[in-house]
Amino acid sequence: MKPTAIPVATVVSAFLFVSLSGAVSAQTAAAPDPATQAAPTELPSFSVLDEHSATVSSERFRGKVTLFDFWATWCMPCQFTLPELEALHQRFDGQGGFSVAGIAIDSGMGGGVRARRFAKRLGVTYPIYHDFGADSARAAFAVRTVPQMFLVDGDGAVLRHWVGEPDFSEVIAEVEKAVGAGAEAATEAAAGDAAAGGR
Repeated sequence: MKPTAIPVATVVSAFLFVSLSGAVSAQTAAAPDPATQAAPTELPSFSVLDEHSATVSSERFRGKVTLFDFWATWCMPCQFTLPELEALHQRFDGQGGFSVAGIAIDSGMGGGVRARRFAKRLGVTYPIYHDFGADSARAAFAVRTVPQMFLVDGDGAVLRHWVGEPDFSEVIAEVEKAVGAGAEAATEAAAGDAAAGGR
C-alpha cells in the first residue's frame, strides 16, 4: 500500500499556522501586566500643573513628608477618600513638613479646573495638581487605577503605597510615624548646625 502523499502547500500552511500561533502566544505571554508592574521605591521625576497652570516639578516635594493621592472626578471611591484626606490634612499639615498633594488625572486642558471645583464642593483645602503634560506623574508612579496613594519621606523614599480605598486608621498611623521621624531628623540637624556654629 502506497503512503498517501501530502501536498507541499498543505505542509507549508500547517507550519506557518503553528509558527504564527506560537509567536502570538509568546507575545501575549511577554506583554507586561500593569497590575504587577512595580511601583517606585524613590520619588520619581515628574511635573504637574498647579492652580495657575504653572509647572511644578517633583523637586518641590523633596525635604518634606508628602502623601500623594492620585484620583479623578469620575472615580466613585475617590469621593469617599477626599474628605478623609482633608481630615488628615487638617490634623497633620505643617507637622514635620507634612502635606497632602492631590494629583487629578482628569483628561484635557480643563481637567484641572474641573477637578478643583469638584474637590472644593467636598470641602478640600489642600492643593490639587493636574497631571497633564509629557512628564506625567501618573506614568512616573506607574499608576493604572485610582485611587492610589504614596507616602514619601523628606529624603524621597516611598514609605507606603495604597491601591484602592485604604483603611485610613492605617494611613494615619503611617503618617504619624513618618512625621515623627521627620521632626526628629530636623531637630538633630538643627542641633548639629548649632554645634558647628559654636565651634
